[in-house]
Amino acid sequence: MNVARVEIEAGINALLDAFPKLRLDPAAEAPFMTGGLEQQGVSGLPVLLR
Repeated sequence: MNVARVEIEAGINALLDAFPKLRLDPAAEAPFMTGGLEQQGVSGLPVLLR
């Protein structure tokens, strides 16, 4: 779990470095939680790159 956390943090930081103006899309529907007991996550996360 700790390795995954570090990998996710590195990936998100690289994404934000590559796209400094990355923002959530205000026109998109709000994401909702999906999954069951083993796996959970958001349905999607629409973003704008400008």
